[in-house]
Amino acid sequence: MKRRQLFEFCDLPWLPAVLRSLTPTFLEAAFRVLGSYQVAVRPLAEALRATGSTRLLDLGSGGAGPLPQLLDGLARHEGLHVHATLTDKFPNLAALAGAVQRDPERLSFLSESIDATQVPSQQTGLRTMFQLLHHFPPPLARAILQDAVDKQQGIAIFEVTQRRPLGIVLALLIPPLVWLLTPFARPLSGWRLLLTYLIPLAPLLIAWDALVSTLRSYTPDELTDLTASLHGPNYLWTQGSGRHLLTEVTWLIGHPAPSSARRADV
Repeated sequence: MKRRQLFEFCDLPWLPAVLRSLTPTFLEAAFRVLGSYQVAVRPLAEALRATGSTRLLDLGSGGAGPLPQLLDGLARHEGLHVHATLTDKFPNLAALAGAVQRDPERLSFLSESIDATQVPSQQTGLRTMFQLLHHFPPPLARAILQDAVDKQQGIAIFEVTQRRPLGIVLALLIPPLVWLLTPFARPLSGWRLLLTYLIPLAPLLIAWDALVSTLRSYTPDELTDLTASLHGPNYLWTQGSGRHLLTEVTWLIGHPAPSSARRADV
C-alpha cells in the first residue's frame, strides 16, 4: 500500500479554528478515555533515562494530547517526575492555556511558533511527537529527525495509525466513536455539540482525517530508511510497538550515543 500525502482538515490554516480543532480535541479525549498511550510509558521512560533528562519538549502539541496520562504513568510506574513544555508551529493559545491550567505543576507552553524542523537551540529536553510525524512528507520528516541529531537532543515519536488494511477498517469505524466520546472532549463547546449531534459534520471530518492519517503513516522500513539517511554525531535509533485494546502504538526513538550524550535539561 503506497503512502499518500493527502490533506487533513486539521492541517488547513485557513479553516476556522472551531473546525480545525475538531480532530485534535477528539483524539485527546479518545486517548484519555481509552488509555491508548499507556503502552508508551515504558519506552518513554527508557528514552528519558538514556538522555538523562527530566524534561519533555512536545512538538506540534495542538492541546496536551496524551501527555497528562503519560506523566501520571511515568510517576506511578517508573518513579520519574517529568515536566513537559507544549509547543506548536501554529499555536492554539486557548487550547494550550487550557491544558496548562488543568495541570500547571507539570505542564507549560510556549506562545511563539516552534518549527519542528528548526527547534531553537535553547529549547532543550527530550523531544516528543504524538500522532504527528505522518503529517510531514519524507523531506520534512527527515529534517525533523536531522534537527534532533544536529542539536544532540533525544526524540521520541509515537503513532497510533499504521498503513495497512486493518488501519483503514478502524478509520471507517470512527463516526460511532465520535458520537460516543464527544461528551469527554475538553473544552466541550456548544459548537462542538451542534456539529456532532445536530449537523453531523464532526464525525465525517474526523473520519476523513483518520483515514488520511492511515494512508500517510510511515512503515517501519520507511522509518529505517529515513534514519539511515541522517548524518552527524553518533546517534542511536530504536523502533517498537505495543497494543492496548484495539489500538496499536508504534514508536521511533533516537538519542545521542552514550559517548556523545549530554544532559538535555540545564
